[in-house]
Amino acid sequence: MTTRMQDPLTLDRTVIGTAGVVLGALALAAVAWIAFLTFGTADVPQWLRVAGSAFLPLGLAGAVGAGLIAPPGPARRRAWLGMALAAVAALTLVVMLVAVGG
Repeated sequence: MTTRMQDPLTLDRTVIGTAGVVLGALALAAVAWIAFLTFGTADVPQWLRVAGSAFLPLGLAGAVGAGLIAPPGPARRRAWLGMALAAVAALTLVVMLVAVGG
């Protein structure tokens, strides 16, 4: 009986695209959290504000990083989707800052 072994590096590379999408969505969720805090009337503790907002740079940097190192093929297309989500998050944050007057 023969078992075909898959190269572990190949398995890790396919995850990069999915990680890019997840991190791009994380950046978008962080902007939604910031918008909720900015325009909402909820009284949220300061530590929770900081904790939720800290995911924005993590998501932006991670999505861009995944887009840059993703191998060609489906993983790269997913990583580019993550970069697009991160770009939407960054643009939304800029629009929000302009709307608030910052």
